[in-house]
Amino acid sequence: HGHDRAGTPWFTPGDAQQEVERVVRHADSVIWKSPTGQRFNLDLPLSVYPPREDTDLLAGVLQRCRLPSGSSCLEIGCGSGALSLFASSLGWRVVSCDVNPLAVAAARGHALRYGLKVDVREGGPGPSVDGLSSQWRGDQTYRLVLWNMPYLRPPDDMNEAHLGPLEEAALTDTDDVGLFPRFVERLSSTHLLSRDGVALVVLSSAGGLDRAQSTAWRAGLAAKEVAFHEFEDGERVGVLALWHPFSEAARIRLETISSTNTSLLLGDQPPGTSMRTEEQTHGRGRHAHTWSSSPDSLEMSWVLDDGPNVKHHPLHQVVFGSAIVRYLNQCTGAEDHPFCLKWPNDVYVRRSKDGWVKCGGILYEMASKGQRHRLVVGLGLNATGSPGSAFGTLNDGGLHVSVQQLAEEVDAIVCSLHDAPPFLFLEDIDRFEGVAATFLRGVELLGPLVLDGHAVKDPALQPSGWLSVSVGGRREDLEDSVGLVWLGLQNGVENN
Repeated sequence: HGHDRAGTPWFTPGDAQQEVERVVRHADSVIWKSPTGQRFNLDLPLSVYPPREDTDLLAGVLQRCRLPSGSSCLEIGCGSGALSLFASSLGWRVVSCDVNPLAVAAARGHALRYGLKVDVREGGPGPSVDGLSSQWRGDQTYRLVLWNMPYLRPPDDMNEAHLGPLEEAALTDTDDVGLFPRFVERLSSTHLLSRDGVALVVLSSAGGLDRAQSTAWRAGLAAKEVAFHEFEDGERVGVLALWHPFSEAARIRLETISSTNTSLLLGDQPPGTSMRTEEQTHGRGRHAHTWSSSPDSLEMSWVLDDGPNVKHHPLHQVVFGSAIVRYLNQCTGAEDHPFCLKWPNDVYVRRSKDGWVKCGGILYEMASKGQRHRLVVGLGLNATGSPGSAFGTLNDGGLHVSVQQLAEEVDAIVCSLHDAPPFLFLEDIDRFEGVAATFLRGVELLGPLVLDGHAVKDPALQPSGWLSVSVGGRREDLEDSVGLVWLGLQNGVENN
């Protein structure tokens, strides 16, 4: 049920009569071919969502999952049941559900037709309670949860074209909060998704795909786009994987320590281990710059890898910084985006009286012991600070968050960039363009740049993570910011 902004109901008795007329019409018959070559002949009432490009996209991700036979799988909004049939054919124990009773009937009939075991139930998560959640999800947790989510927004008023009630349930997100934020909250706070499980969600650029990763991070869930399809009109649909970050790793909390990075570099804790402290007595940034702890600051490090074949790319710190900046800006909701990235690894905030000041820094470090190498990353980020401090804070950017909450959210970001459940095959999505755009915005806000007394022209981020600049008629690639002056900062130098 829903209303437009004037309070007029979306659906009237006339709409209900049209829905009855749709039901009595003959069903369409379509053939869907799975990624493994199976052909499913599906009979679909007009209100049941048929397999389309987004179905194929999600099926391709399922094919690459290395889940063992017998693993539990839940499909929400199963429609025709195509994906549930495919999941069952892979040997998984499948429960599926849909709010459309005709979809439930169709999916049950298709499972019987092909001799596949699928427990199809009526119902699903939504903005209002309609019976117990066990009605549609059962009483278990799942290693894999699938949802090709409704992503069309409803019309603003009843004068615009709209679908019938059952089509709306399949295609349109009529929830004022949004079905995806509600679903993320359910994944993070209930027992729907097992601690070692993954949810795979299909979202559209028309329905918040670009903001979805940050929404998941804010709920403490790791998230990464693992597949996408772009239509001719420019609309983009993507499969977002969500999981509990570092579910088996230790989280060490200390009152004071010399340096969280140093402690983890010299230790033997496994990858995923994090260490957070109230105070660092010898914190540091790049090139041995001192990082001083501020009141209510996040001082935290993670073990990323430990073994004979550890790889660290200079681009990693730019990717991490870009993710942090994008996340902070989306959390504020401010159109002017008060946070930016100073290449290669510093987070800056716009403070009204001082302009741009540093509020955070990232440090990747590697240590070797014989044939083994150990990679850690540390993050310092000021939530609040002392009056008159030279450093900025998240509060300066209009973001008020506790350090504990910030730690959980950043933990999800680190996991999204560096780890995933072993059965999930993560296809690398080339998002370098987004990282490069964040880099360029930082240059525009904090520059212009000067190198060794010469004006820098045409700065560009290389896929290596290095900075390419034109200085004095020649092109140079810079691995770090030594000798680089940012004229948009106070006195042209960074705050360390």
